[in-house]
Amino acid sequence: MLFRSPRHPGRLQPSPPPERRAQRGMEQRQAAAVREWMCGRFRLALGRPLIMGIVNVTPDSFSDRRDRTDPVEAIEWARRLIDEGADLLDIGGESTRPGAPPVAASLELDRVLPVLSAMRDCGVPVSIDTRKPEVMREAVAIAARHRDSSGRDVILEASGGLTLDVARAVAETGVDYISVGGLTHSVTVLDIGLDLEDVSTN
Repeated sequence: MLFRSPRHPGRLQPSPPPERRAQRGMEQRQAAAVREWMCGRFRLALGRPLIMGIVNVTPDSFSDRRDRTDPVEAIEWARRLIDEGADLLDIGGESTRPGAPPVAASLELDRVLPVLSAMRDCGVPVSIDTRKPEVMREAVAIAARHRDSSGRDVILEASGGLTLDVARAVAETGVDYISVGGLTHSVTVLDIGLDLEDVSTN
């Protein structure tokens, strides 16, 4: 069988063997899959950089130096981020600012659950930013308790440490997992004198 070459339309070439055609089809499907991210309930196109809106429900947000522990203010901020073009939201209740002390899981849940509940059907993927397995489980479960929602879409874990407990929580929830950073907690940054001027090498 002959076919016209897409590079040289005027030239006929032998058709590739079936196994080569099958391999090419698989390569094309894989390339197409790379251009999309099935993020929980959402399909995100990866043809451009995606913008993640950060909602720090903490008294010392590193990104804008604001106290957003008031859930009403945090929810208003989250909605504003979407209005201004955020492709997904990241909601966290424990500061990762260098030197910030760790908080108990109960306090972290008190901070984030009202915001997660309010934003469960906001129209964009929502990630829970936490390093605690119990917070991961509860954050994913809260939306699943609502009839028309399947839970959080992503777990973002900021310490960069995939412990066995975290791995179990991720497996149980069945949502995507992102690990960033590489320290047990942000207070360690100051303890070891890490140079924050060149994060590319840290």
